[in-house]
Amino acid sequence: MRYAVKIYVAVNQENSGSGDSRSLVANWVQLLIFLQKYGKLLPEHSGLQLYPDLWPASSKIFENSPPGAWPHPTERPNFPLPIKCLWTNQEDDGFWLDKLNEMTAEIRTFAIEQQCTTADAPIYYNLALDGTPVETIYRENYSELKPLRREVDRNNLMSLTGGFRIV
Repeated sequence: MRYAVKIYVAVNQENSGSGDSRSLVANWVQLLIFLQKYGKLLPEHSGLQLYPDLWPASSKIFENSPPGAWPHPTERPNFPLPIKCLWTNQEDDGFWLDKLNEMTAEIRTFAIEQQCTTADAPIYYNLALDGTPVETIYRENYSELKPLRREVDRNNLMSLTGGFRIV
């Protein structure tokens, strides 16, 4: 089984277009239309599942959050919208990762147009697509993290792990 939870679109559910519930429902309907479009490709490319993982959201999520390596605006929280995709053949990895990138771009563009997110919304590293530059995730904090990593990891053990590396 091949598995990706790598779509991330930051969505501010409390600022959904006009701010009323009809706008929020319309945006979720549009998400389902996007999923249906890509879901039709499942049978041809060893696909089994494609679905959103809706996470609960609160405007107070970062209220008591201390500053950290991942830059997140406390005054305007955005919430992840991971979309999970499951397929069976390794030969289809490239196809699905390309489609996930394509779908992410479409959904993100739509969410920006509907004022559900912003172009500068932070990308959460646990949900970033493979190939996302680590500088994009840590943004203005990256330059401070580089010397800190060298100081803390003098034997370069962190280079043996997967994921996004601060070098």
